[in-house]
Amino acid sequence: MQQTEPAVEKKWFIYLEDHHEGPFSVQEMENKLIEGKVTSQNFVWAEGMADWEPMMQVTALQTLIKPDPIAEPELVLPQKQEENMNELKINSSQNEPKIVFETTPDNPVNTSKTNDNANDQKIISKRFPYRFLKAGLIFSIPVLFVVAYLYGALNPLLKDASFKSTYIEKWLNKIPTLGQFFSPLPHIEDIKTEDLEELKIAARAHPGTDGPKIAIAIAQPNVNTPSFYLAADLPDNTKFEFYIEGIPDTLLGHLSFFQAGNFLLNHKIGKTPAITFSDGILPRGEYWLYVTEANEQPPETSQILSKLDISQISLPSHLPKGKKLIAKKTFFLGGIKDTLYAERLKEFHEKVRIKAKAELDEIKQFTQTLDSQIQATISEFNRLKHIKDQELQQTTWTSFHEKWGHLENQLQETFNKWTPETLKNEMFYNKLYEIIKAVAASALELHQIHNNYFKTKVDIKSFEIQLGATASQLQNTISELRTKTEESEKLFLSSDGLPQKGEV
Repeated sequence: MQQTEPAVEKKWFIYLEDHHEGPFSVQEMENKLIEGKVTSQNFVWAEGMADWEPMMQVTALQTLIKPDPIAEPELVLPQKQEENMNELKINSSQNEPKIVFETTPDNPVNTSKTNDNANDQKIISKRFPYRFLKAGLIFSIPVLFVVAYLYGALNPLLKDASFKSTYIEKWLNKIPTLGQFFSPLPHIEDIKTEDLEELKIAARAHPGTDGPKIAIAIAQPNVNTPSFYLAADLPDNTKFEFYIEGIPDTLLGHLSFFQAGNFLLNHKIGKTPAITFSDGILPRGEYWLYVTEANEQPPETSQILSKLDISQISLPSHLPKGKKLIAKKTFFLGGIKDTLYAERLKEFHEKVRIKAKAELDEIKQFTQTLDSQIQATISEFNRLKHIKDQELQQTTWTSFHEKWGHLENQLQETFNKWTPETLKNEMFYNKLYEIIKAVAASALELHQIHNNYFKTKVDIKSFEIQLGATASQLQNTISELRTKTEESEKLFLSSDGLPQKGEV
């Protein structure tokens, strides 16, 4: 990286009466001296200096200060000698001037000693007010700083993230007690006061042997498109992934919600993107927010996060595996949790129960229909494959195949409407409907194998292997459908509110 020239590097601050300005470069400070805006007695400070000092005492700025002309000592004579000197006469002639002293003093005076005493008195008289002024400034600067802080005059500077990271954090590392006066975080407005305090505590807490302290808070005030803050004393560019999932029996008007994303942490704070819903309004209810580490991290972050104890907390089984959970917290989103919400939620659950009961009845009906189709093709195949009259065999099978296919086509028209989006958003027992589609697909495959036996020339050995594998898979799938349907029906009858799906 190209180094900044000392003459143009902006690092000098100048104290002017009741405030300081800067940073300035050396060239800018020289211009201010020339213009008379500052003097060599103004106090200055730069990073690395222990305290403010007069410009004239800073070695790096000595070249800017022009020395004052040295005053020649003034000759001071005693009164008698002065009167004698007045008697000096100059006699002039036509040829050349001649200087004549009428008299000589009896006791000559040592003028050099007198001049030294006078100069000492002048130096003392000049230094005394300067020392007094310096002491006053040293005492007044902290007082003025505290007053400015209390009245908010320093807020614009203290809210600047770059200033915090450059100067304040270094001061806090040297003097930890200053932490009670300075926020470790950049200025945040869209958050509750109590939540902000939790974030500050986490940002101040240095990672220990068990890892960093993490705090999560929701941004205010839009609960329909919320975002979340995470604070921790971790290096810049630390990456996180988040998952937000609605708790089904608390969501109003919907059965599920899930969204994932990622965000960065800088200056000890990170913010997720806004959480949005496809319909525009987030369903009112409770949500789990999970925050996990990302796959790629700065080396310093990886070392710190490796200390996290994950033995007691883990991600839900349906979330991505192999992620270390950083934090989790519940939030009520989408509106206010009031009595109206409770009433509407109860009404919604009643509607869901009615729909769930209708779905269970429909699922059992489809199960019976598919089972009938399966048994029909198996029975007809086993009956006709032993008939030696091939013409009779072909005619009988063709007639059966047309009837079987007609019902199959009707079922497929219904199944085609069960798109993944429809099953997820509109069906309570969406997993059972997915199993029905799997059973129907296996039944169709079995019937096509039967049809190929009568319509094409097949290798008997290969045919029997294919037939056995398909029939076995079909039997397992329809058994799973029956078992999970019975479990869902038992859970439905044992619950009063929103029906439970169990493992479905």
